[in-house]
Amino acid sequence: MAARREDFILMIVGGLTLDPTTKMPIVVLKDPDNKLNLPIWIGPLEAASMATELEGIRPQRPMTHDLLRNVLGDLGATVEAVEVTELRENTYFARILVRTREGRDMEVDSRPSDAIAIALRTKSPIYVAKKVLEMSSELHEQTAEPPNGGDQNLASVLARQMVRNSRADVARRFQVQNVTLLLRLSRAAAGAPADSIGDSPQDKP
Repeated sequence: MAARREDFILMIVGGLTLDPTTKMPIVVLKDPDNKLNLPIWIGPLEAASMATELEGIRPQRPMTHDLLRNVLGDLGATVEAVEVTELRENTYFARILVRTREGRDMEVDSRPSDAIAIALRTKSPIYVAKKVLEMSSELHEQTAEPPNGGDQNLASVLARQMVRNSRADVARRFQVQNVTLLLRLSRAAAGAPADSIGDSPQDKP
């Protein structure tokens, strides 16, 4: 792992927001200096899982990611880190780096949404491959201006701005400030009826 670390950048969860077009949740990763940002479109259940952890909400019964954390802990395993490793065909790939009780290192294939939710619960570092950040920036540049000259996809524009804009602008647009979103996601996680947050196919990660 140490040999590869120079190819990755440490990032943290900067916040959750909604795609203004599709109303799908987006988790925003950022580096500690808030110079780099990576938006990842996720499903509402994974967003609810992240929101409850970010807000310190404890459901009466363990959610899936709580269960995974508890199982790992009971088995004496620790999550050393999670990595967002690839971007292929508009889909992000990740892995969870686990160390067993016996000291054996394991790499578990994962969607970024699940890996990030686990990282939040285990207080584990999140790393993003430099090539993923570069490819993501290029992807947003390509999709920012449609060939027919029509209205730009707002989600693509916002994502591109996240990569380019200044620290203040990114903070204004993408920090977790949408209390309504968090309440709706948290209610859904607790099993209560939530307001419509958009039909959700499986998340892109």
